[in-house]
Amino acid sequence: MRYIFPAILILASLGLFFVYTNPTYKALGALHVKQAAYDEALTNSKKLLDIRNTISDKFNTISDDDKAKLMKLMPDNVDNIRLIIDIQSIARQYGMLPRDIKFDPASNAPAPSTAGSFGTQTAGQLTAAKKDYGTFELEFSVAGTYENFTAFIRNLETSLRLVDIESIGFSSMQATGNTYKYTIKIKTYWLKN
Repeated sequence: MRYIFPAILILASLGLFFVYTNPTYKALGALHVKQAAYDEALTNSKKLLDIRNTISDKFNTISDDDKAKLMKLMPDNVDNIRLIIDIQSIARQYGMLPRDIKFDPASNAPAPSTAGSFGTQTAGQLTAAKKDYGTFELEFSVAGTYENFTAFIRNLETSLRLVDIESIGFSSMQATGNTYKYTIKIKTYWLKN
């Protein structure tokens, strides 16, 4: 009898260990892992908040005039009307007027979502969908002398709006000797939201 009571206590403590203590200890270990993950996420969020505040402070030091120039360089929408007006004002300086303006309205639409349609899109479409910017192509013609045209192109390439000239074609005009018709195709860019 003397050994029965200690044996019962040992069996009860083993049962208590396997039934309650060990599962609670394992659950506590899992909670520590979760806590470490949450602590790391909290630390990362604080770092990101600091980075955001630093960038925000730097952005706030930029003057309104410089912000307007940045928006003209790379607008956050296509703004094809503003582009045409800018080209018109540059061309007017050289006695030219843009005519035969052509653009594809679908080219300024946001890229379609690739979710669920991976097999139906080409590699070029997938690459375009991943870019942080969109492109807009515009074609127009102007008439003028070669000297005025080269000055117009120089002014266009030094304007604030980011423009790539894709192609230039020219033909002589019947009535005048040194006036030519130039057909220009350009590509401009805009930031996607």
